[in-house]
Amino acid sequence: MTTATAPHPIINNYTNDYTTQNGVRICTPIYLDLTNAQRKELLNAVRTASSQTTTTKTNTQSGITVETNNGSLNAVEAYLGTSVDLLRSLLFQRGGLSVDLVLKIQQVSGLEIVSVKEIEAALKARASLVKSYSSNFPFPQ
Repeated sequence: MTTATAPHPIINNYTNDYTTQNGVRICTPIYLDLTNAQRKELLNAVRTASSQTTTTKTNTQSGITVETNNGSLNAVEAYLGTSVDLLRSLLFQRGGLSVDLVLKIQQVSGLEIVSVKEIEAALKARASLVKSYSSNFPFPQ
């Protein structure tokens, strides 16, 4: 018997945007632009993880041992929210990849191409830029 789990929240979703008291919604999507080598490394690691099988041995009352092979492809695809075949297209599309997808792939593959601390540092750097923008570029009087 399997239990249903709640779907993963989508980070780049308007419902996660900050809204100010006067109704201004501030959208801060996060995309990661990986190199082709990093994309290939992640894809190959996911393929490896999805091809692994586990064997379960069960002894019956009659003394017979039954072996059951369980593949991890379905679990990997369910966790990623896409098929491994479609993942290749997603990884090698132009531009950046959604942070959600990269974090999930890293979980499945066991690789860490970008850390949460690095993402936090990037957001902090962007916040610093926004903070200094108005004071550094005032309208000339």
